[in-house]
Amino acid sequence: MPRTEAGFTLVEMLVSLALLAIAAVLIGRSFAIDRAALWRVQDRASSGERVEAAQNAIRSRLEHLFAEASYEGQSPTVAMDGAPDRLTFLAPGNDPRTPIRRYRLALSPGGDLTLASADKAAAEMTGLSDGAILLPKVDRLQIDYFGPSGAAGAPAWVGSWTGRAAPPRLVRIRLGLPPGDRRVWPDLIVRPAASVDSGCVIDADTGGCRGRP
Repeated sequence: MPRTEAGFTLVEMLVSLALLAIAAVLIGRSFAIDRAALWRVQDRASSGERVEAAQNAIRSRLEHLFAEASYEGQSPTVAMDGAPDRLTFLAPGNDPRTPIRRYRLALSPGGDLTLASADKAAAEMTGLSDGAILLPKVDRLQIDYFGPSGAAGAPAWVGSWTGRAAPPRLVRIRLGLPPGDRRVWPDLIVRPAASVDSGCVIDADTGGCRGRP
């Protein structure tokens, strides 16, 4: 009977090595695709967290907006300067019990969404810091205000809120992001829980109303 030879021929070994190489390439490519997908997910999660943190910072200030009365004109108006691309207002710090500060939400010259702050005692805009960067690389900031508009006083969205007797009922903040930017900024709509306290005069030392505990 013929003798059965053990082992592999040279051709069989070369074929086996080729198949192993192809399998290794496919596995490596699969790992690379999975790793890239994971990076994209992590990047989106990080971007989402940054957007959420920015919105929370703005909301926490605006919800505690302090509507101090200004008496520069014939009748008291709320000390708030709302423009289509920036907003200056008064509010406490991180803790609502802290002294009132002056805030300005705007885009920096470099296109970063910033929230600057200064002591309430600072005259107008002087003393404001450059501002904490809430969100970098923003193309456009649009702020709208909802409240009585026109002679009839019917509520509507308007592009500015200056020299009014009371704060707006709602503030809407929209951002335009660069083309291809994966970040998503949902419309931020905040209801300021404030009304004008015409009897309050700010104490520069305490940041509260003078003569009140």
